[in-house]
Formats: sequence, C-alpha cells, structure tokens
Amino acid sequence: MGEARTKGYMATLKYRLALAEEALGNRKEAVKHAEEVVHWFERLEIKPDVDEARAFLFKLQGKRSK
Repeated sequence: MGEARTKGYMATLKYRLALAEEALGNRKEAVKHAEEVVHWFERLEIKPDVDEARAFLFKLQGKRSK
C-alpha cells in the first residue's frame, strides 16, 4: 500500500472516530479529530470527502459551511 493511500485510509478512520466522539458527546475530541481529517483530506486532495469533513467540522465549531 502506498504512503498516500495509507494516509488516506487513516484519515478515513479518524473521520469515523470524530463521528463516534460526537455521538458520545465528546465534542472537544471530535473537533480535534475532524481538524486533522480536514487537513489530510485537503493535503491528499480526497474529494468529495473533504467537503463532507469540512462541513462536519464547521457544524462542530458552530459555523456555517461555505
């Protein structure tokens, strides 16, 4: 498995972790993971996942998505 593919897989797992943390009411942890996910999805140019992750992060932060 290539490095970019591995990082993409790990970012996807982190996204699922962020969703789970939010569901458990751990907003601070969810935000931390979501920020990392958006960083990696943007860096690896993983679309449309980056748009979904960004919207989720904005929701957690109480912002409107762009």
